[in-house]
Amino acid sequence: MKLSVVFVLFNVKTDAMGTGLIVSVMPDLIQEVRGADIGSAALWSGPLSTVLALMQFLFGPVIGAL
Repeated sequence: MKLSVVFVLFNVKTDAMGTGLIVSVMPDLIQEVRGADIGSAALWSGPLSTVLALMQFLFGPVIGAL
């Protein structure tokens, strides 16, 4: 297998793992940091997930160019 294909697959795997881990842990982390209830943490999780998706969309071509 070509090294470039391995690099792309590794990046996709890392990106998918990171998204899955962040989304599942984010409400608990927000709750712990802010000291708020789970409802408030859920409200913050939405915008933060949106920013994560936006950054992946914007910087995907940059990583692809590497």
